[in-house]
Amino acid sequence: MMNFFVDSCIFFAYAYPGEKWNSKSTTFLNSGFDRFTGLRVKTEINCRLQRRKEFYKRLAAFLFDGGKLKNFDTSYIANNNDRRHFEELLLFLATRFPSDILSYIRDKDNITRKGIGDALGRIQAPLIGMSYDPICENIVQTLVENRSDAQIFVDAYCWSEKKGTSVFATTDVNDFVKNRVHIHKALCNYKSLDRVEDLPLKIFHLDEIV
Repeated sequence: MMNFFVDSCIFFAYAYPGEKWNSKSTTFLNSGFDRFTGLRVKTEINCRLQRRKEFYKRLAAFLFDGGKLKNFDTSYIANNNDRRHFEELLLFLATRFPSDILSYIRDKDNITRKGIGDALGRIQAPLIGMSYDPICENIVQTLVENRSDAQIFVDAYCWSEKKGTSVFATTDVNDFVKNRVHIHKALCNYKSLDRVEDLPLKIFHLDEIV
């Protein structure tokens, strides 16, 4: 059976009922697939949860003081994934009754953490350890957005070399899916493989899996 390394974005899609890939991630995490993830993924999840909690608190305080949603500034948010999430959240909140917004924001972090915990409970233990291949990380980083993404992918690749044919499952179109042809070719060159088909790990969008 195929092995699947689950990227962090799938956990967040599962945890957010209104998220675009929520239904697909729910199907995937409730399926009979052999699903794995890494220590770095869990660390990234925890860091992102903390950043978002701080955002929710800041937004709640802003609204409590009489601020308007349309005037809330998100330009200070450095991480692109976080910024997209917060901008989508603000658009969603704009459709809610004003009296519901504060309670929704206050509940958001608890609901998300519960969903993430449930999703992680559907992953096979133990979590995959951190690899050390800085050359490979540098190669991948030139093609994706940041070092963290590159390290997570290299963890998955090193694991797949021992585990066998595997899939890196993600919903990250901008970094992984759009660049996967280049990533696959770069790995072939680095690993001295003749064909992409010989790679033990390939990138697939969740929509291509379920």
